[in-house]
Amino acid sequence: MKRTIIAISRQYGSGGRTIGRKVAERLSIPFVDGNTAIPDFHEREGVLKEPVIGFMEGAAENYAISDAMIKRFKAEIKEAASSSCVIVGLAATYILRNDPDLITIFIKAPIDSRVERAVNIYGIGKRKAEKYVNRMDTARSSFFEYVSEMKWGMARNYNLTIDSSATGIDGAVETIISFLERAGRL
Repeated sequence: MKRTIIAISRQYGSGGRTIGRKVAERLSIPFVDGNTAIPDFHEREGVLKEPVIGFMEGAAENYAISDAMIKRFKAEIKEAASSSCVIVGLAATYILRNDPDLITIFIKAPIDSRVERAVNIYGIGKRKAEKYVNRMDTARSSFFEYVSEMKWGMARNYNLTIDSSATGIDGAVETIISFLERAGRL
């Protein structure tokens, strides 16, 4: 397989993290997300863990994150992408935008499907789920737009957009694998 960096952005509750993990497993390449990419970043930066996690999870505007820290964060993402991998979130679609081996994907689903997933998979109470899903999307959008010069979720910023409610999780994985094959990446 040629060096291929697959950067996946996703709406909350669309199954994007699960899809990304399954694609990485199928291709036998590393999976990178906020939990795996830079777990000790806060220690190296000498700051509390909460602001770094909040920053990475999309609450950038709520924390005093310096430009120098953002620059180091971007360097960590580029280092993670030094060989083939799947990166979910972390504004990787923007940070790695000039990498010729980058394939960008956006996973979406209608709100009712995402709310159902939030309730059934993530255990969020039914009455709070829609508000929570919308809040997480707002946070992800804010983070992405804080770090980048791009609009989060806009189709023109991605090579492929998938509605996971139409394909299902495994169907989305198959769609990505098929896309990579047709694009000559596998």
